[in-house]
Amino acid sequence: MREPIRSIKQQLLDFNLNYFRTVLEHATLEKGLSIEDVLEYYLVVNDAFDARFHEIDSVDIDQHFKDIELVINMMMFGTIKRGQ
Repeated sequence: MREPIRSIKQQLLDFNLNYFRTVLEHATLEKGLSIEDVLEYYLVVNDAFDARFHEIDSVDIDQHFKDIELVINMMMFGTIKRGQ
């Protein structure tokens, strides 16, 4: 059972990376950052989020997706407004 789940998770990760790459190709990145840098950061954040998710006993899937959206927004746009 683990192998089919692992395969599906890998397919989802590949899809997300390809989609994210397409988005980044049309975005203006901060000076000094490459698409590969941002994708690597995404993988680190994704791994940390997955590790935290596995620590939780019961999962509210709606809340999980809200949490993912929040993490992606913070990753893409930061947490502190520039100029402050």
